[in-house]
Amino acid sequence: RVTDIYLCNCSLITDEALKLIGEKCSQLHTLDVEGCSNVTDEGIRSILQSNPDMDILSFYGCKKVKSEIIRSIVEYTPNIKYIIANDI
Repeated sequence: RVTDIYLCNCSLITDEALKLIGEKCSQLHTLDVEGCSNVTDEGIRSILQSNPDMDILSFYGCKKVKSEIIRSIVEYTPNIKYIIANDI
């Protein structure tokens, strides 16, 4: 059972990769995709939808993630404790 995933500064991580992770890992507590330049709202949302008990989400430096992701965070992970982001 995977509960924590750290993929910092990996330009090979895409929304498709996050969708696959979301399909296979439904008990995540931490997801850190800091600096993953190809991640967008869509990829983050796919993880959130299957992981309602997530505690920590970091997408600091993911320039393609927009402020609209906040709505999805609140909707899918209402008890999240930490969000690490910038420029959204």
